[in-house]
Amino acid sequence: MNILVAIKEIKEIEPLSNIGATEFYCGVKRSNTSSLVFNINRRCRDDLIFKCNFVSYDELKEALEIVHSLDKKIFLTLNENYTKEQFKQVLKELDQISKINLDGLIVTDLNLILELKKNYSNIPIHVSMLSAIFNSEAVKFYKELGASRIIFPRLIFADELKSIRKNCKNIELETFIDFFIGCPNVEGFCSSIHHLNPLIPTLCSKEYLYRINSEYEIPPEIESTCRICNIYDYLNIGIDSLKLTGREYPFEFVYISSYMIKKFLDIAKKCESKKTFVKLVYNNMDKVIKNGIKELNSISSFKIEKENIFKFKQILKSSILCRSGNIDLCYFKNEVI
Repeated sequence: MNILVAIKEIKEIEPLSNIGATEFYCGVKRSNTSSLVFNINRRCRDDLIFKCNFVSYDELKEALEIVHSLDKKIFLTLNENYTKEQFKQVLKELDQISKINLDGLIVTDLNLILELKKNYSNIPIHVSMLSAIFNSEAVKFYKELGASRIIFPRLIFADELKSIRKNCKNIELETFIDFFIGCPNVEGFCSSIHHLNPLIPTLCSKEYLYRINSEYEIPPEIESTCRICNIYDYLNIGIDSLKLTGREYPFEFVYISSYMIKKFLDIAKKCESKKTFVKLVYNNMDKVIKNGIKELNSISSFKIEKENIFKFKQILKSSILCRSGNIDLCYFKNEVI
């Protein structure tokens, strides 16, 4: 099973590779393009103190050479639903992108998928979680359009993935392992960008009610998508790749998260039951986080200042609801495989 990790700087590749990352994904936002009009990958905030993307395709090429030298893969995000003007921009950039030996494009827009199938069939298509695919028929639909991998929404259950894997054999399946997306919404339906700008109101992290026939109200689900305990299920189901978000997060969070997933994946491979695995996860979380910080601090360019270590641990553990409150808070607690 692959561990897919976000990168935004070349110097992040080798450290992440050393702790178990086998695939990488990234965006490119050229500095001479408008943030909103020509945002082609849903991460448009890039400035001197905050970076989500590579700044050029030359930088992407350099990253690709390093990734391939490590025998890993790299994918580029083009995962917006585009306006007419944005789509013109994407078509201009596709010729340049097609000359780079990428391992795949992460896409959402159906027009772009059709364009890739028709004119760029050599580029593998990974259908983004923004397409909100929840069943086997949707997987088969996108496979007929040329998709080689499906990325599922954060809130899909393991038993649904099990059913899809049973009915869809010859296509790669990817699902999320998340820590910091405190949002109850299905992103492919609400189309909001997480925390785009605190001055711009969005639906991100806003709880709302579904109303059915004006009689029943369905409250939003608990805001937990960490899914560490599902690693055991994903191994047995045959999921091809676990995806960690992180383009907008500090590298320290991405590194520790990747370290944790690799360690618990190794543990899952040795467990005979999910009950045993969950117990080991719960009892070893603090130790794994501590060792991950120790590993990070061995890298001179990414050390965490001593006074920030406690704060860092608390932020990381608070994103895992069963550790910050009650084990029953887990969104996925009722799953049975």
